[in-house]
Amino acid sequence: MSKDQNSIKHNVEELLYTLMEASAEELLRRINTGEASPQDISNAIRLCKENDIDIHVKKGEPLDILSESLPFEGDNVVRFK
Repeated sequence: MSKDQNSIKHNVEELLYTLMEASAEELLRRINTGEASPQDISNAIRLCKENDIDIHVKKGEPLDILSESLPFEGDNVVRFK
């Protein structure tokens, strides 16, 4: 690979990193301010999944608290205990 090709590759990688960072920051801002649409939340989840970012829910964590406050009941409801 020539010096010019390396330079172009580096510039593209830097641009993609900047784009990813800006996208993540904007999604986080929308979520934190309550402006996030369902599509924004879906995009945030997809961004995490595609970058091998996951969490493990433990009792008392926000997802557990949310699951307890949802008004759904029935056989198909999964409760975190």
